[in-house]
Amino acid sequence: MGLGMRSRKTTPLMTPQELQDIGVAVVSYPRLLTTAALKGMMNAMKVFTEEVMGKKKLVARDDLQVGFEELNELMGMKELDRLEQKYKGG
Repeated sequence: MGLGMRSRKTTPLMTPQELQDIGVAVVSYPRLLTTAALKGMMNAMKVFTEEVMGKKKLVARDDLQVGFEELNELMGMKELDRLEQKYKGG
């Protein structure tokens, strides 16, 4: 399905249910997350350029970023810390 949420000349935009209804057993969306991430990066850089560069006051834009605690959770830092303690020498 390519992007899965964007119509293209070669791939009509169809829901997973519609695909199942016509007999498709497996669908992959290989570029969905990478293109969404890229769009998020482009949006953040646009805001950074417009709202931060050359300004004397910063504005918090929590809607554009994952918080540090959530980032650590997503990366599995608790498990990494546990493994570090288990295997560190000395």
